[in-house]
Amino acid sequence: MKNLTYLLLSLLFLNSCNKQETAKAETDTPDFEGKVEYRLKVIPNPGKNVDTLKLKKEFGEKTVLLIKQGAIKRINESEQMSLQLYLPKENRLYFTNKTEPGTLFYYRCDKTGNKDFTSKIVKNTVTIAGYSCDKLIYTDEFGQKIDYYFAPELKMDPKYTKDYTFLNKNKIAEIMKSVFLRQDFKTDEYTLVTEAVKVEKMKIDDKEFDKPKYEMIREK
Repeated sequence: MKNLTYLLLSLLFLNSCNKQETAKAETDTPDFEGKVEYRLKVIPNPGKNVDTLKLKKEFGEKTVLLIKQGAIKRINESEQMSLQLYLPKENRLYFTNKTEPGTLFYYRCDKTGNKDFTSKIVKNTVTIAGYSCDKLIYTDEFGQKIDYYFAPELKMDPKYTKDYTFLNKNKIAEIMKSVFLRQDFKTDEYTLVTEAVKVEKMKIDDKEFDKPKYEMIREK
């Protein structure tokens, strides 16, 4: 369960989008800077006996994402990866665990290469937090199935994650180019839904992306 928690929380960290505007529009439109608040819920698959209370404790029910020029900070209610921080210049994903205080962990985001995957875009599927969203249907070579819902206007330049091969982050960003507003991660037992309830375009202080000071820094 702990490894699955790490995987799902890492996937939730990914941003995605679809971009269909002209080259000029891509140049003129700034990247999204601001805050997104999400709610999480677990939906058991038909016929499956799932301990939803335990999963709520694992994943939490709320998360907040801060984004600025490719730097991403995520604050989770979960015990694992309660704080996540991606710094583009280092290409590292830093995180902390409430169960292991005093240690700052990190993933090298190019440690594992890209994996084969298939994808399909469905246009104008739903409105989330006031934004009309397209849908990306993603399946990788291990059978992981994820649906992303995204608003093209919440732009994120894929240059920030060009070397982020872990979990195909760079490939997803190349297809999408913006922040996801809903993610459905499908397992054999349940679907974990993360959906935005509030999107704020706002200036974020650079200090929000300072690495927290811990006695120990350790690679995962």
